[in-house]
Amino acid sequence: MRLPEHKLLAAITFVATFVIELYFAWTSHLLNFDIGLKTQVTNFAAYQMTLSLRPFYSYCPSIAKCGRSLLEFVDVETLVLLGILAVAIFRMYTARGLKFAFFKALQVVSLVIMPLGLEVYLFDRQAFLVHVATIQAGNSLLAGFTNADLLALSTIVCLTSSLYLRRALRIPSAAG
Repeated sequence: MRLPEHKLLAAITFVATFVIELYFAWTSHLLNFDIGLKTQVTNFAAYQMTLSLRPFYSYCPSIAKCGRSLLEFVDVETLVLLGILAVAIFRMYTARGLKFAFFKALQVVSLVIMPLGLEVYLFDRQAFLVHVATIQAGNSLLAGFTNADLLALSTIVCLTSSLYLRRALRIPSAAG
């Protein structure tokens, strides 16, 4: 029995969002309140890193032993998951038009990103005005782009795309 495409895309969206939010909580130190969960997320990320990048890294049982390479791996994986999420949302809404699907994907991705800025502000305030990702700092990519900028940008994109989508839903189609 084959799973319908919309159910498969919904499942992909759920899993990608869950892992992204878990990584956001991990990197913003929100999981410091539950050391067991933090250890599980660290082990999950380290195991994935050793499976996918075995030629480049040895097994990393903790951040202390992996250091920056594990944090960079999580950054790259999060970006890939955000891309997968955007494509899945876009694909789910293409029946309503490409422009509508594009803005819906922007809205969902910005909503998924927004909690990172909030978590950093609430639980790791000293990092609020610091670079967003380890890979960004290590490679001098957008050096001035901080967690505060990420929160502001994701909020603006979410509001803008939401306004467009609300307007698009109110306009009756020419065919109907």
